[in-house]
Amino acid sequence: MNIYDYLKTYSDEIVYYCPNSGNGGDAIIAYGTYQIFNELGIKYKIARLGDNLTNKIVFYGGGGQLVKLYDSYGLRFIQQYHNVAKKLIILPHTINLHKDSLGAFRENVEIICRELKSYNYVKQINKNINVYLMDDMAFNINVKKLLYDGSRIANKVHLDTHYILQLIRFNFGRLTTHFNSTKLNQTLNSFRTDYEKTNIILPDNNFDISSKFGALTYTPQSAFKISFQILNYINKFKIINTNRLHIAIGGTILGKTVNFYPNSYWKNEAVYNYSLKKQYPSVNWRG
Repeated sequence: MNIYDYLKTYSDEIVYYCPNSGNGGDAIIAYGTYQIFNELGIKYKIARLGDNLTNKIVFYGGGGQLVKLYDSYGLRFIQQYHNVAKKLIILPHTINLHKDSLGAFRENVEIICRELKSYNYVKQINKNINVYLMDDMAFNINVKKLLYDGSRIANKVHLDTHYILQLIRFNFGRLTTHFNSTKLNQTLNSFRTDYEKTNIILPDNNFDISSKFGALTYTPQSAFKISFQILNYINKFKIINTNRLHIAIGGTILGKTVNFYPNSYWKNEAVYNYSLKKQYPSVNWRG
């Protein structure tokens, strides 16, 4: 089953969607999710922690918050609503802890994992829930439509938080400056500088673009704007060197040559083995 077949059963339903909070990669995930919702005619409302979601169909956004590194908003959201929602669906995720939470889920909870290691882990912890294996939501982005729409209307998009607007204004200058300094070699080095960084020696022109953005909630407008800025920027290069999952996926769907490196735990390698290894020969694993 793919994500379209899974989600089409919710066409014409009203669902409540809580996007995964985080960096620019999470904006790309959210944009891919909104795009599919719109294509399938799924009527969605954005949900936040504290909302009354009793007997509602609730989606928690895909990502990587349910791992040991993070005391996450996502876990708190899931813990609050899994007992009261009519159905709680966790969209494609990486998961490696929270045995107590996973073990407490009932039949109304469905979990989609984005790689085999998480899938096997969740299946082992809780045999009462439906667990699925599907690609990360970012793989479903119609990148041609994003770049076309972004080039036409990106500067006119209304963003509903002053914080996001200020980040984008700041980073537009950063993106332009960095591109001007690296355009001659046509290679983008974008390695992590956060919790999931490794001991790799960072190139002098390293630019951790995903870390320059962040929000607790990605609206359709902010997810579109940030996804356009990141993918439009990646599109200026021929070769992408990164250990950022969504910079690698972005480069992949743009048809770039991607040299994909490990992050601090097994997430990148697991997604590479499930979604990239056979389908995308332009992606080279550098483990």
